[in-house]
Amino acid sequence: MKKIGLLSLALVLALGSLGVAYALWWDDLYVQGNVDTGDLCWEWTGVTCMDPGPAPGQICYDYHCNPGFVPNQAGLDFWQGDKDCGWTTCEVKPDDHHRITLTLNNVYPCYFNEISVYALNCGTMALHFEKVIFTSPHDPTGFTITSENGTGSLDLDGDGKDDIEFKWGNHLGMQLHPGDRSGEISFWLHILQECPQEEPNLTFTITLVAQPWNDSAWPPATPVPQPTP
Repeated sequence: MKKIGLLSLALVLALGSLGVAYALWWDDLYVQGNVDTGDLCWEWTGVTCMDPGPAPGQICYDYHCNPGFVPNQAGLDFWQGDKDCGWTTCEVKPDDHHRITLTLNNVYPCYFNEISVYALNCGTMALHFEKVIFTSPHDPTGFTITSENGTGSLDLDGDGKDDIEFKWGNHLGMQLHPGDRSGEISFWLHILQECPQEEPNLTFTITLVAQPWNDSAWPPATPVPQPTP
């Protein structure tokens, strides 16, 4: 009996020591660290157009197209005519490098122009261009394009009638890695019949919206265009 009692006491002591060990094993462990988040940053780096107006002493014939960008009988989406009247000036907004302002000068119905813009990923994370927004001083809500080759129209003078229509290219969903420069991003514009006469200039703004690539609705495997040399 004495041996059994001693054995029971030894078992109790052993289990007690295990309980202490388990208690120590499940103590809280605290780890402190720092997390640096990425920076989403992009900007327009340049803008050009097919018809910026003639250089001094030269002629730059205007381009034309059909309403809705429907090809003509020769199958051309746009063509150069025999008039040298209108031109377009473009600038990156100095206070906001996400917007480009374009001014149409002395234009008329059927006037066509192609605008080319270029962008830079100045942040630390890959991004996708998600959508493009067109607005004017008289149509601040404007319209948004979220699909390739999307179209829309704007009121430029506040009379409730759309004066210009646009066709965006196939650049939405474009992926840019940090430090990458985009290739050419282009869109078309066409002056409609409702455009007012004797307007010295007509202005509108385009804003391209970017998202981190992992938050984008576009597939993450979208190829990256080759940058312009």
